[in-house]
This record gives sequence, structure tokens and C-alpha cells, in this order.
Amino acid sequence: MRLKYLIPAVLFAAGAAHAQPISGLFSYQGRITNAGTPVTGTVDVRFSLWDSSAGGAQVGSTIDKIGTSIQDGLYNTDLNFGVDAFDGTERWLQIEVRTPSGSGSYVNLGRQQILCTPYAIQTRGLFVDDARNVGIGTTNPQAALHISNGDLRVDGGLGVYTNSGTDLLMGTIINASTGVYLVFRNITNGWNTLAIGTSEYDGAGFVNMFDKVNQETLTLDSDADDTDNGVAEGEITLRSRGGGSGGIVSVRNDAGDETISLLGGIAGNSGMLSMYHPSSPFPYIELAEDFDAGGGGVLSIDYDNAGNAGFLVDGNYAGTSSTALSVLGSGSSFAVFTDKTGNDAVFLANDAVRDWEILNEPGVASATSNSAVLLSGGVQTVLSRTITAPTSGYCIVIGSCQLGATHSTGTNSDANVGVSDTAGALPANQDVLFRVASGAASGSYIVPATVHGTFSVTAGSHTFYLLAQETSGAIDVLDSQLSVLFVPTSYGTVSPTVLARDGGDEYSPRVAPMSQAEIEAERAQSIAAEFARRDSEAAELRAMMETLRDQVHDLQQRLDERERPRAAPSADPVGVAYDGTKRE
Repeated sequence: MRLKYLIPAVLFAAGAAHAQPISGLFSYQGRITNAGTPVTGTVDVRFSLWDSSAGGAQVGSTIDKIGTSIQDGLYNTDLNFGVDAFDGTERWLQIEVRTPSGSGSYVNLGRQQILCTPYAIQTRGLFVDDARNVGIGTTNPQAALHISNGDLRVDGGLGVYTNSGTDLLMGTIINASTGVYLVFRNITNGWNTLAIGTSEYDGAGFVNMFDKVNQETLTLDSDADDTDNGVAEGEITLRSRGGGSGGIVSVRNDAGDETISLLGGIAGNSGMLSMYHPSSPFPYIELAEDFDAGGGGVLSIDYDNAGNAGFLVDGNYAGTSSTALSVLGSGSSFAVFTDKTGNDAVFLANDAVRDWEILNEPGVASATSNSAVLLSGGVQTVLSRTITAPTSGYCIVIGSCQLGATHSTGTNSDANVGVSDTAGALPANQDVLFRVASGAASGSYIVPATVHGTFSVTAGSHTFYLLAQETSGAIDVLDSQLSVLFVPTSYGTVSPTVLARDGGDEYSPRVAPMSQAEIEAERAQSIAAEFARRDSEAAELRAMMETLRDQVHDLQQRLDERERPRAAPSADPVGVAYDGTKRE
């Protein structure tokens, strides 16, 4: 059994109204003989496509033609392996036959290369190379589509219609020594409406749109090298024909409402960028030039649709070469004015700063007791309280209590009370004496006592104590309270409470009261300490500002390295004249 001949052909299908794309369907004809005798009857034929004459890989699926009737060995059928199966590379068709249909096994008749009809792959003026590049007017295409010499001509122009079919723009391709551009013209009067291409003068790309009334006036101008100075600069220019608000860019939502506008500004004024809510005529975001003396910029963001500013930055506030920042609202407002100093420079709402936003704010801790503490001779702790300081500073410790004595005539009833940062030791100025003299009548005596001290602290936890010491008689402590207040900053000199010396108060040196000169010296010392504190904080601020300046300088240098040099733009419009030639 063998294949007598093979005649492949490509068929094109077309509908009555519209041509359909090629489906890959082609016709196969052959003749089947058995021992030299043409076969008559039913046969089963199996077709498969391969990328090699032997072995290789199968392309597409196998096509079975079962129960096909043939007469005198002649066989005719349609095959379709899909358009993608024929990608320009070589293909072989393998045929397997069994007869009669449904019996026996298939006989492989081998593979035959699928060949092309002469000139079917190269039509006149159209050339396709092995890489499937298409050349028009050239047999050496250098791209997927290569038109020789860049020539393209459309006699009568290129018609572009609206959906109504009433408007027509004429398109013309114009060649120059170094420029190619496309001009669209209004068919009614022949005026230019759009030009796009490459300049014949400097080779730069451009896009021009012309005013519908005056063809010489550009409404949109984009030139990749508008200054013609050899530096590639991109520019898009929107111009108006005079008056109004200058060039306008309007962005609208799908309902046609303007939501963003960019105004070029009339002569002498700068541009303005505005964003609108469709239901309000007032922009809720606006970026514009400050109209105060000296210019500057203004950024405004409204908090409603009635034109009420919620966030306002004035780069040249009232022509002062200073900036003002205002944040306004129905609940509270604040403002910063850099042309002012002191309290006038910043306005804040009441309670505008939260305690957790200040990391070294003052704080307090306290302990109370209404139990009676019976004193028994040594220095005893009545109450204690721990406070955690966020930074270094001072703790003001205040203790209060009632001292009760069961007194007997003939014996002093004595006790000392005070506050300390050490358990079991009263500072020198904290052994405050409570006494019922020996000559007093026997009975119960109760006296309130309040003591306080100031202690230097570092950041961290510190424990303070309300201490009492019975030295004679029978004494107890009632209704005790211990309060600790942390203060981060001193505004004068501070003499911290120190631990007691050996010996009692009777051994303390005797001095005269402070004189007026000593009072003035103390006052001067305190004022000097305050100025020293201010100088220290100012030095820290100057160091921070210098660091910030260095960071800004480094950032600017990096930006300058990345920024290309920029030249002043040309004052003359760039466009395409009526005859299609580029003008400067």
C-alpha cells in the first residue's frame, strides 16, 4: 500500500458581508493503491504534522478520517492543523492508512515535505525573509515592517471621520532631509489642526495643535528640543490666544464635571492648580502665587465645599519674606508665624499637647495611710513611694502626718520627722522636732506636721520615704501622706536635700539671719543659672540646625548631580505652517 501523489492547497473562506480570516484549512488529494491496484471501498486515514522528515516533534493534533469511501484509489479530504502550525518553518505530513475501514492495523506511508507554490510567498513589491520581516520596496527588510526610503503616499489624503460621518480631516505625510511629519487639516478651509513628527531643522520630535480660528496660533506645543541648543529638553506648552486665564488644562469626571484645572495665568501672573468637588464652585485644593508684595506661593486646602480654608500655607506671609501655617476647623485651630517670636509665633488650642507627646513632662506619685504607726526608738519608715523619672531633674517630696503623744509629767515626749531618699537616715534639715515638754500635764497631745525636701534625680526609678524617730516618751504617727513631684527643669539654683550629719541639731553651727547683700547675691546666682540653662538649650538647637543644614546641603548636591542643565525656553512659538513646512 503506498501514496501515489499529494496535492495540498490553501482555501480562503469569505462571508457575504465581511471577509473572514484564514482558518488554516487546506485540501489534500492523493491516490491509494494496494500491490499496484487502486483501492476501491472504505479506508481509515490518519494525518499528523511534524517538524522533521524523521523523528522530531509533532505539531498540532492528529487528524483521523474514519470510514472514507474512495473509488479507483482517489482520495480527497480537508485538513486543518491551525494557522499557528505553519509559522514559516519546514513541515512534513505523515499519512497512515488501513483498509478496509475498521480492520487491521495502520500502515505508515511515510512523510512528505509540504512545499509552497512558486511566488506564493513573495508577491510583487512585498518581500518576506526567513525571519518573517516584511519589506515593501526592499528585499532586505530590517524590521517587522520595512517601507523602502520611508516613502508613504495616500492619494487624495487620509480620511478620518467622526461617528456621524460629517467631519473630515485630511492627513498628509511630508518628507524633509532630516524630518518627517504628519499634518491634519480641516477639510472645509484647509487650515492645519494637528501636526506630529520630527523637525527638519534639529531632528527633534514635536506635537502641535492649532487654534480652530487662527491656524498660526498654537494651543498645544510639545517639542523635545524646543530651545534648539543641542541639549535634549522635553517641553509641553499650552497657550491661549490672549486674555482670559492663559493656557488651560481641564480634567473632568465621567459626568463631565471639571474636577482639576490648571491655569497658565494672564500676563504678569503665575499659574494656578485647583481641584474641585463637582457640587461646589470653590476649589478644595489650590496651589497658586501669593498676590502679596514680593510674590511667593500659597497652598490652600478647604475643610468644606463653601470655600473655607482648613489648611493654609502662605510662603510669603503679608510680604514679610516669612511663612505662615494655619490649620483651621470647627473644633480647634492653630497657627505658626515665622515672622514673629515668643508667644506670638505659635497659637495652639487649649490642651493641644497630650502628656504622652511630651517625653519629659512633670509627673507625680503619692501614698496615703490612715493607720497608726507606733514608734519604738530607731528611724522608722512611715510611708514610701517610688517614682520613675523619664529624664534627669528634681523631685519635690512632701510628707504630712499627725504626731500623737501619750505624755507623763516629768519626762519630755520627743520625736523627729522628715522625708528622705534613703530608708533609715534623716537628712540634715529633715529631723524636724516634735516635743511635749516635761513640765506639761500628763495626757494625750496631737500635733500636725508637714515636711518637704528637694532631691536631684537621674532617669529611672527612685524611692522616697516619710521617716519618723521617737527619742523620748510614747509617740505614734497618724493620717500620713507622702507626695512626690518630678520636675525636669530648674529655672534657678537648687540646693538638694542632703543626708544628716553625725550629731543632733544642738551641734549645728549658729549663724545670723541672711543680710540684704546675701539675698541679692542669691538672686543674682539664680538668674545666672537660668541664663546658663537658656544658653545651653540654644547651643543644642544651633547644633541641631547645623546638622539639618548639612543634610539639606548633601541632598541638594545629590539632586544637582541628577538634574540636567536647563536653558531658558524659546519665546517664539514652534509650529507647522499652512504648507506643511516646519517653522521656528
